[in-house]
Amino acid sequence: MNSAFSFLATMATRHPWKVLAVWAFLMVAAAPFAMRFEDILTSAGWDVGGSDSQKARQLIERELPQTFPQNLVAVFHSDELRVDDAEYRAAVESALSRIEQDKSVAGVMSYFNTGNRRLVSADGRTTYTVVGLNTSADDAPKVAPGLIKALRSDAPDGFQIDVTGQAAMWSDFNRVNKESMLKGELLAWPAVMLVLILAFGSLVAVGLPLLLAMLGLATTFGLLYGLGHVFPLSIWVMNFAMMVGIGVGVDYALFIVTRFRQELRKGADVSEAVRNSIETSGKAIFFSGVIVIMALTAVLLAPVVVFRSMALGMIVVVAVVLAASLTLLPALLTLIGTRIDRWRIPLPKRLRMDASASGESGFWHRWATSVMGQPALFAGISIVVLLVLAAPALGMKVAMPGMDVLPKDTTARRGFETLEREFGPGSVAPINAVVQRTSGSVFDPEFLADLDAFSSRVTEDAEVSFVESIVDVRPDLSVDDYAVLYDGAASPADPQAKAMVAALVNTDDGSDVTLVRIYPKHSAETDEAKDLVNRLRDDYRHDLDNPSSARVLVGGVPAENQDMTGALVGRVPLAILGVLLITYVFLVLVLRSLLLPLQAIILNLLSVFANYGILVVIFQYGLGENILAFDSQGFVNAWSPLLWFALLFGLSMDYEMFLLSSVKERYEETGDNEASVAWALERTARPISSAAIAIVAVFASFAVAGTLPPKEMGTGMAIAIALDATLIRLVLVPATMRLMGRANWWLPRPLDRILPRVSFGHEGSPQPALASEE
Repeated sequence: MNSAFSFLATMATRHPWKVLAVWAFLMVAAAPFAMRFEDILTSAGWDVGGSDSQKARQLIERELPQTFPQNLVAVFHSDELRVDDAEYRAAVESALSRIEQDKSVAGVMSYFNTGNRRLVSADGRTTYTVVGLNTSADDAPKVAPGLIKALRSDAPDGFQIDVTGQAAMWSDFNRVNKESMLKGELLAWPAVMLVLILAFGSLVAVGLPLLLAMLGLATTFGLLYGLGHVFPLSIWVMNFAMMVGIGVGVDYALFIVTRFRQELRKGADVSEAVRNSIETSGKAIFFSGVIVIMALTAVLLAPVVVFRSMALGMIVVVAVVLAASLTLLPALLTLIGTRIDRWRIPLPKRLRMDASASGESGFWHRWATSVMGQPALFAGISIVVLLVLAAPALGMKVAMPGMDVLPKDTTARRGFETLEREFGPGSVAPINAVVQRTSGSVFDPEFLADLDAFSSRVTEDAEVSFVESIVDVRPDLSVDDYAVLYDGAASPADPQAKAMVAALVNTDDGSDVTLVRIYPKHSAETDEAKDLVNRLRDDYRHDLDNPSSARVLVGGVPAENQDMTGALVGRVPLAILGVLLITYVFLVLVLRSLLLPLQAIILNLLSVFANYGILVVIFQYGLGENILAFDSQGFVNAWSPLLWFALLFGLSMDYEMFLLSSVKERYEETGDNEASVAWALERTARPISSAAIAIVAVFASFAVAGTLPPKEMGTGMAIAIALDATLIRLVLVPATMRLMGRANWWLPRPLDRILPRVSFGHEGSPQPALASEE
């Protein structure tokens, strides 16, 4: 292991131009694909593989395309006119005429061509029209903007037209998200640059972390463009890869450049300084990067395309930045050499964060002395604070977000809120019970009787507004009337029944599949809608679900949300256990200790759960809504606990490994645990603080500029990194290591003989003395 890092350092110092040429080639090759990366991203993938809801959606798309699985919902409203007024009808038909001939439009279902009064509000001033799209779920948001623009153009005065639905939501989200990403970048880069100026005081040194982050992102997007033709990648990849890429790019480069400057100030020549930096800080960031990647693999356990693609994007960007940090950065340092401190920026001493020649300062020496002098007090106070912060996590409520992720001024959200207000919250997203006969037709009298019994039971449920099915055409018809009406035929004489059959039965392919739409009284993300989904699956559907007669699949947005939440929350314990186990084994190999890795994992878990508690207070309880400019949904997004854990646990290991590697470096030299911890705390406090401030600035920038999901993630990570780099790394870790004493390094002799020896020092390097020893 040690020889591998020696090889990287040798390659960088002896052949810097060749290393530079390889990366330049990769950059040039990736650039054209990186610029087209957004084109291959998808808005789909929000379903759980193999779930009931996914099977229901697939069956509807295959057998019942006339139900318009991909659609836009045009919402028309007038404060003065009613739907039966000629001017109202003219305005609606004028809007629809502008899109009906579009090749992406499969059909239009409105009050005016169906006579269905359920498409009209109680006061007659609002109606909605379903515009069917003959595109895939991936392409629907791409064709939506043109159709939305045509529908909304030239609306008469006093006439409001909004367009909502899944395709409209993703169309608006993609636009808003792109604007937010740009704002986030415009905020992040200057903020990071300012932190680096304070950390280094030199424009040359400042440029290296920025260059590394930008190169890492460009190369990553180029690679992901290729992977996107093999695996579906979500639009969310851009948000999370961007945040993580900038963060770790600055993080890793800052640690190595800081060590390089310290080595030069101690009198090392350029080649020796590069070698020593790679064999110490480079080794630490390699191990921390591996842990980040291992932690992110936990997200791959979620059987959902969106989250797997997010994890893949973040894994790729960490791997690319890590590779560049260990190869390109040393080559650049070799070429720059002693000019690393060129173009210094004069700053008042109180503002400078760069360290003195040995990397220590009076403040951090006094801080280390205080912590090491009273470790039990510092550890006790820190643990109490973390437990108090974690307490709200016990009341965490998770659910899938809805239209609230969009700003209030988007047409998709306005249309959605109009529908909720005028037709009821559940009218926007019904539950779809898809019934497929295993033998016979849906018009067989025996099946109609079973379907009627099912519909009657569901209709009596207190959470159900109404049901649409082929046995719910008119309230005056009995099941016997339906048997006579259909008489085994797919084209009944009654016009209303004929329209319902045409809409809800696969009459062109055996008439063996029918759709039952169930409209709940509450919106899809509520507990009431979730409970109704559970009752349908656990109880009601057994009236129909019979191997010899039919099978019933329960889908629709409420069911999809239920399946998604269950899949994500259900994977969290497994993900946490897997990451903890793998990380523990890895740290045992690296640190050659059984207790120190256990301590690191316990403290990381304290940090994670404290962050959970803080975010419950902010996003579930709504504390800080005005400051962060969002509307609390009353819950935490269902995917957040898993992503928070993977990202936070991985990224916090940057500081853990940087601190512990310094402790181990000194301990290998002196064998004195207490002195080694104090020395490492003094030596690493500045770079850890600088790196944390930089990465907090990155996440905070995207939190301020982003839509609700990136805002939630950015805020969570910014708070978590700040907490981890201060209370955990600068207080709790050194305090507990002081209390544990030599037990930190306990390793049974049998393991001592077989485990590889990983050194964090470099041969022949002089060790700086503690400030107290000078």
